[in-house]
Formats: sequence, structure tokens, C-alpha cells
Amino acid sequence: MQYQNVNLRALSGSVEVTGSIHKIYASTAITLLPSSFGHHVDGGADKIFQQNFNKAIAIPAGSYFEGPIISTKFQGIGVVYHGGFLKSTEG
Repeated sequence: MQYQNVNLRALSGSVEVTGSIHKIYASTAITLLPSSFGHHVDGGADKIFQQNFNKAIAIPAGSYFEGPIISTKFQGIGVVYHGGFLKSTEG
């Protein structure tokens, strides 16, 4: 899938991210838990659609996990492809 105006942020450890996440690349194996899927819009109605998912999602090293993702917490080393603002919190 092609995205316009994509930003990249490398993250590692136990990190919670929130924003308009297009996909996540797993440099090492990553586990996502919990996750909210849908579209995030800065300003106005923040969430166009949201579906919460409370089961672990395993992403093998060298693989991508495609969104759209509003928020997730992951453990590992990876790159987050996002549009606009991305909030990240370690821990």
C-alpha cells in the first residue's frame, strides 16, 4: 500500500505509541498488546473508527504489520511508519 507524507520513528524496548500508524516493521520479533485499530485524526473527532484488540499479536523479525492502528504497546525493536503526530511513552 502506498502512503503519502509518511514519517518514520525507530523505537525499542517496551513502548506505547498513539497516532495515525500505517505499519510497523519488526527489526527483532515484536509483540503487540493491547492494540486499537482504526483511523486517527489530529483535531476534530480524534477517532473515525476504533476496534480494541486485547490479544497478543506476534510479528516475526524482518516482517511488517499493516494498520491502520490508532495505538498499541510493543516489546522489541522496530520502526513505526506514521502520518502526522506520534506520541510514544516508554514503560
